[in-house]
Amino acid sequence: MSLGVIEKLSQHIEEFLENWVKYMAAMGYLEYTTAKREDCILSFRGVIEPIRSALENSDEASFSRIMQDMRNTTDFSLDVARRHRDRGLTAEMYLGCFKTMIHSIEDIVLNLDVEAEDKLRAVTQLRKFFDAYETVFMGDWTKDSSDGETSASIISANRNLTLEKCKYENIFDSTSDFVLVTDGEGKISELNRGAVEFFGDVTGACCCETLGLPEDNMQSASESYLNKSTEISLKDKHFNLTLSDLSSVALASCGYMFILSDVTWLADSRKQLEQMVEKRTRDVARSVKHLNALFQSAGDGILLVNSELMVYKANYKACEIFDIDSGGFVGKRINSLLHPETTGRMDHFTWNLGDGESWSGDVQAYRNGSFFPASITVNRIDLDNNTFFHFIIRDISARKSMEENLIREKKQAEEMNITLRNVLKSIERDKTCVSEEIGHKIQGEVLPSIQKLSKENDPEIREMYENILTEQLNNLTKGSTSKASDAITRLSKTENRICRLIQGGYTTKEICENLNISFETAQTHRKNIRRKLGIKGKDVNLYSYLNLNDDDGSEPFKDL
Repeated sequence: MSLGVIEKLSQHIEEFLENWVKYMAAMGYLEYTTAKREDCILSFRGVIEPIRSALENSDEASFSRIMQDMRNTTDFSLDVARRHRDRGLTAEMYLGCFKTMIHSIEDIVLNLDVEAEDKLRAVTQLRKFFDAYETVFMGDWTKDSSDGETSASIISANRNLTLEKCKYENIFDSTSDFVLVTDGEGKISELNRGAVEFFGDVTGACCCETLGLPEDNMQSASESYLNKSTEISLKDKHFNLTLSDLSSVALASCGYMFILSDVTWLADSRKQLEQMVEKRTRDVARSVKHLNALFQSAGDGILLVNSELMVYKANYKACEIFDIDSGGFVGKRINSLLHPETTGRMDHFTWNLGDGESWSGDVQAYRNGSFFPASITVNRIDLDNNTFFHFIIRDISARKSMEENLIREKKQAEEMNITLRNVLKSIERDKTCVSEEIGHKIQGEVLPSIQKLSKENDPEIREMYENILTEQLNNLTKGSTSKASDAITRLSKTENRICRLIQGGYTTKEICENLNISFETAQTHRKNIRRKLGIKGKDVNLYSYLNLNDDDGSEPFKDL
């Protein structure tokens, strides 16, 4: 028999337990056993492990060889047998239980998925081991011992069992939990003291009905509550119901145990907590609604970004700024919304932010195939070991345009200031020139006229000089002076009279008679007048010249 068969046996422990319980019940041993599930599994391994150790040395062994090995490897099984012997168990009953275990193991071998020849060889070899077990067991059980020693061992074992029984009965009655024990059909067979005080004497009643459970039989009740924790209500109290199958504790037990733990205070606290949670949930829902309204109605674009810099929520303004609908924003990387030259700088500042810190700056953002200037503020928030970023985005195209216009206007204003300063300097120069020109005119024209006027006694000549002086003074503010007036100031008294007579249409002969001068003298005066008036040698008629209007419309010789 190979070790592979032993390994396969270890994989069928549940099947072994089912077979052993069946055989024990058929033999009438089950109701007397106190073995737990764990004890049965240990007994199985206490038999299998020595066989495994023996097979590691040789796959096939004689009975004599096996007997030698068993005397050294069956300490566990012998200790189990001795404990049962001390509790008063007879050799017949213990050996019968051992035989049922052997038959359970052989059934598993016969049902293994191996060749029939291998099954037969395995069963034959196992029986050698089991015979060796039985021989070692019987030798230990029947070894010489006095009746007094055996009776003392039995009395000591019974006393210990009684003490254990009393201890657990005290625990059973003193526990604050309600404990109801039923048979396999769900009829109450035993209650602890607390359960009796609460339910009364309900021995023999259906446990499901007593507890107000909707199930009407133990099969459906076990499916609903077995190895689970369920809350039920009884007489305005709340209990935590736990159902245990007694057969899982002791193979001989056939029934169930209901344990009810009073959790009324916990239920009341939970109710208060639920009310508090419900209220706070409503408050949070209102806050979320208000925050969402603020989020969506904000005048700036807002993007919520996860640790991978992917957008998972955007407000209406952000959708408007980037011309993307809210669905198109979800899952979009923030770098795809920025100029490639900006993304590296943005990543650097973003990942160097601490929790609660922020960064602001101007960047180039992307929209519909073109870039536009934008102002971005980034806030970092760490929640539950997760990192989030809060981006606030403003389209500053209009502001940038205004700044550029202001720069242009400032430059134009500076140019105008320069021009104005140049104009003022030019005006100052012109003013200086005008002042100098006026001074020259006063010195060269006005003062000579005043001097002549002061020396002239002839009223007519004085009047002429007064008129000329008035005209010169008026022409000072006009920036020009009549050439004729300027020339007249240089004429003598006789020459002024001759000019007046010529202007009046007198001939040379008439002038000579009027002034009582010779013709030659008159001609000389005429030559001097033409020279002083600046028309000597020019084809200009003296009469026409003296009667011409000046630039300002005056006639300087009209009154001469």
